[in-house]
Amino acid sequence: MTRPVHKPSRRAAIKAGLAAGAGLAISNRLELFAEEVARQQELPLVTTVIPRTGERIPPVGLGTNRYSVNAPADIENLCNVLKTLTDRDGSVVDTARGYGRAEEVIGGCMTENGNRDEIFLVTKYTESNGRRRGSGGAPVDHMAQIELAFERLQTDMVDVMLVHEVGDAANLLPMLQELKATGRFRYVGVSTSSDRDYRDMAPFLSRGELDFLQVDYSIGNRSAEERMLPLALEQGTAVVCNLPFGGRRNSVLSEMGDAPLPGYAAEVDCTSWAQLYLKYLASHPAVTAVIPGTTKVEHAIDNNGATRGRMPDAAMRARIESTYAEIAGV
Repeated sequence: MTRPVHKPSRRAAIKAGLAAGAGLAISNRLELFAEEVARQQELPLVTTVIPRTGERIPPVGLGTNRYSVNAPADIENLCNVLKTLTDRDGSVVDTARGYGRAEEVIGGCMTENGNRDEIFLVTKYTESNGRRRGSGGAPVDHMAQIELAFERLQTDMVDVMLVHEVGDAANLLPMLQELKATGRFRYVGVSTSSDRDYRDMAPFLSRGELDFLQVDYSIGNRSAEERMLPLALEQGTAVVCNLPFGGRRNSVLSEMGDAPLPGYAAEVDCTSWAQLYLKYLASHPAVTAVIPGTTKVEHAIDNNGATRGRMPDAAMRARIESTYAEIAGV
């Protein structure tokens, strides 16, 4: 008995064709991405200077405020991101006691990857981190709490320790300076992710007490340029930029939508909006490092492209600002 031949409907045939076409398009994009990555890896590595010591580090690192995970698969993925960073000559990894389990996850990943010596490790501490809920105004053993950071990070030295709440800096900085003198930290400083803290940060900067300063700086929020960045440059304080793409609700990458990358991006060896905006920040004379939050290997690879090739000069920075303003409507 001859079996009837099944003929797919036109709708099914169209869907199948679209699926095949989409698969081919994805494959082609992945191939192009791989080619771009390979080309960029051949470009010279860019490094920036830490003013107090002359030490040089790559300008684009990794922010880890979303690294508080528990599932083995999630941890494995983040370990791969961390390994991708150092495999491509990146080094700056920024975390904090306030990021849940992030320090613990990073410590485990560095041990698993065997790449602690390749990482320029930054973490943060505040008085509130050491105070248990319900303890009221009870004294806190900050030294013991800071030792927990070393334990979680599985290291006996942290490159940079920052006081994250500016109001705590007067109390905590002297202790951090003592630990720096013993070699537990190499640099100390203050950090914020809010412009409203700049007024209180300025006196610490002016007195030359900070090796490092971390601020919220993106092409969509340039208020740090008004006083903080010039003051840091004047005082020889290294600057790390957090939230380089803005917040989740106001991401500068989302604001670009489907807008094509401008042709002039090739003049500074950029193949994505992320790279262009990271290079824009890293090319500011006061900026030492930029730490985009990254939980995906492909994003880590793309961001790392901003550590290679030509950097924007003042004229190019102006063009980038003009393009952003035009597309974002600001």
